[in-house]
Amino acid sequence: MAILKASGIPIVSIPTPPEAGAIAGKIRAVGAAVGKADAADRLASEVDAALKTLESRVSALPVPKKRVLFALSLANGRVMAAGTDTSADAIIRLAGGINAADGIAGYKPLSDEAVIAAAPEVVLVMDNPAMHLTAEQAFALPALQSSPAGKAQAFIAMDGLYLLGLGPRTPQAALDLAAKLYPDDVKP
Repeated sequence: MAILKASGIPIVSIPTPPEAGAIAGKIRAVGAAVGKADAADRLASEVDAALKTLESRVSALPVPKKRVLFALSLANGRVMAAGTDTSADAIIRLAGGINAADGIAGYKPLSDEAVIAAAPEVVLVMDNPAMHLTAEQAFALPALQSSPAGKAQAFIAMDGLYLLGLGPRTPQAALDLAAKLYPDDVKP
């Protein structure tokens, strides 16, 4: 960043908090930075409306909500999970789920005991070639194998940028995730 600033190239820094409520502000900030404030305002309004529609649909889902564990990776037999203050947590909540790792903040490795205590009903991962995690790999771990998700083989893989981008596609991504979590109740 120091090199870019020293070069004289105009730089705009846009905060990206991991929450749905910040999406419209990010869109407007990008629009202002590139001289397209009116178009950005229209898009931000459309995204806000879509998020409100999604919230209404998700609030009608059956209870209890599903406990979802977002696994970023597996390393040394441990799950690197997404806790609160992450885009994974935001998308899980938008889709009507409960983050099974809500006892941690950020992305952290979980002990087997923490995975067992989290009792995930679904394991959610990014479907990206660089970090491809399969159901077989996830459920080979004893802690996940014995979880409700492992017993049901409940595993969802979605494109990482689509799932975690928290941008204009987020309402549709959350709806797609909700349809996978609650296939009898949500149609994309």
